[in-house]
Amino acid sequence: MIFDLNRFSLIIYEYLLKNGNSCLDLISYIRSGAFNSKGRKDPNIGRDGITKMSIELPRSAIIVLDRLTSEGPLTPKAISSRVDLAPRTVSFALRKLLGQSLCKKIPNLSDMRQPLYAADMDRAKALRSRFEHVFRQVLV
Repeated sequence: MIFDLNRFSLIIYEYLLKNGNSCLDLISYIRSGAFNSKGRKDPNIGRDGITKMSIELPRSAIIVLDRLTSEGPLTPKAISSRVDLAPRTVSFALRKLLGQSLCKKIPNLSDMRQPLYAADMDRAKALRSRFEHVFRQVLV
């Protein structure tokens, strides 16, 4: 993990002001990445370093996430044909999933024009278990 010195000092200063001076807590706080690019506490990240999950995802993103978790890395074109959504809708859903760190973009070595998208399985399972009722309604 590479740190910008100014950002790092802001993180330490903010943490020590709020929480006292426990070194082990400080180390776990820094490793969790629970701060934004300006070195401030990110309100979307919990104490455990995992983004607080909300179901602010469109129906298409939930469908795409389900397909990525069940079938593994896929290209947008393959996702579009398998879930019967327009390519534009799939692109929008993938942008939303990337924004919530629920999937990641992987280079496709067989065709560099079509990147692969893979679900972050841990985060996807956590989201699904927390919002199972929503997934059931959408994936009927």
